[in-house]
Amino acid sequence: MKPTVNSTCELGKHRSGFTLTEILVAMSIGLVVLGAVVQTVVVIGRLVHKNQVVTHAVSDTRLVQAHLNRELAVAKSQTINTPYVRPRYGGPSPTQEDGLTYNSELTYRVPIGSFARVVSAAGNSITLDCAVDLKPQAGDFIEISAPSLGRNCRIVSVNDTRSPNTAGNVTLTIDKTVNEAQGESAYDSTIDKGQSIVLANAAKAAAMADAAAKALVNGYQIAANTIAGIQRERRYAVAAPGGAAASTVYELRWYPSTISDDYTVLSKNVDASAPYLFAQMPADPAPGLIATEAAIRWRLTYKASAKDSAPVIAGSTAYYQSNFVEGMIMPKSGNPISSSSYSDSSLDGDAGLQSTTTLGSTTTLGSTTTLGSTTTAGSTTTSGSTSTAGSTSTKGSTTTKGST
Repeated sequence: MKPTVNSTCELGKHRSGFTLTEILVAMSIGLVVLGAVVQTVVVIGRLVHKNQVVTHAVSDTRLVQAHLNRELAVAKSQTINTPYVRPRYGGPSPTQEDGLTYNSELTYRVPIGSFARVVSAAGNSITLDCAVDLKPQAGDFIEISAPSLGRNCRIVSVNDTRSPNTAGNVTLTIDKTVNEAQGESAYDSTIDKGQSIVLANAAKAAAMADAAAKALVNGYQIAANTIAGIQRERRYAVAAPGGAAASTVYELRWYPSTISDDYTVLSKNVDASAPYLFAQMPADPAPGLIATEAAIRWRLTYKASAKDSAPVIAGSTAYYQSNFVEGMIMPKSGNPISSSSYSDSSLDGDAGLQSTTTLGSTTTLGSTTTLGSTTTAGSTTTSGSTSTAGSTSTKGSTTTKGST
């Protein structure tokens, strides 16, 4: 009789599987592969972040440059003939560079809308026939060429009863009488090369009062249909965000009107160690004298904020986290409503009310940016950099209301 074979035991002898050693080896290899994949993802993420930092540095400086070109190319700069008007600088650097004093603030004026015609003027009230696109605001300046009202005839209130998108009469209340304004203009015309811009206030006030008295005696009048222009005063200013003076980056703010605390943040990445962006070139030759046809020299040092900075190899920080660009802008010069800038025939009909602003030229001075080309607007000359048509986009800007 044959012995009985236990089939269960026989089958068990032929079962296959992984030993503990094999499992441990496989897990080790898997961990190595997974670690390599994770490391690759981390490296790619860091590279993407660094490229984003670079892109933001370039786009941020281009946005600022385009905004400066657009605004300052049409800024009023009249220093040869009265009334003398030019950009003003504030917040000076304690030291000079290349004989220039750079400043953290720049205040300037730009023409607003089309020209208007005087309907009537008496005392401190002037009524204008305004085109559709001309909307004066309190704080604006009114300029009339003949007889001149001077450079500081400011509007304190506006009575605009026009329907939307229509032309018509607008009554302005100014901060001085017509004769006082003409007295200031007469005072300006007696000063060589606009010394009145920097003359002591006491001496200026006395001379203006005398000129105003003479104007009152002479009985100057503004004739109907006299051409008038409106200018708005604006400002660029560098300031610490939220008053945090210890911040490593400052804001570049643009105020559409200097009588309001509302501003737009053009850049949140101005290097706090280089807050002085603007300088007059050439500088004034001497106290009491001004440089004629002076240009605005500007520079911007971009620096990535701490939260936006990326880990980089030692020595590469300047490339990935900073950018520097500079340039020079010649503001529009001359009196846009002087008798030499228009003819009687050009003022007939609607065409006569259209502004004929001439854009000044813009020069980029050998930009040393490490992050690509610089952008300019207007007539542009570049050296050592690539020039493209300047975009006037304000994408990415931040508007703040009622903040100082």
